[in-house]
Amino acid sequence: MDIWDVLSQKHAISVLVTIYENPGIIQADFLKQNKQGSSVKYQRLKDLTKEGLIEEKSSIKHWNAIEYYTTDEGSRIAEHLLKIKTPSS
Repeated sequence: MDIWDVLSQKHAISVLVTIYENPGIIQADFLKQNKQGSSVKYQRLKDLTKEGLIEEKSSIKHWNAIEYYTTDEGSRIAEHLLKIKTPSS
């Protein structure tokens, strides 16, 4: 699958932007914030990770938690998506 295919899937853009806006969010908090459609959003999280737009790291604060961050490419794409969402005047 390529980046375009992943981003065109349901909830992919919102998941990418959520991680971009909340760097280091742990999986449990992400799922709490995204209760509606949580199974699909969790799958998009995994798809975006596999595609290299999001990375997983073991949490230093919470020994059994996973933290999520956008990669450089994921951040670049999220920034452009946010510009589309809120165009400058």
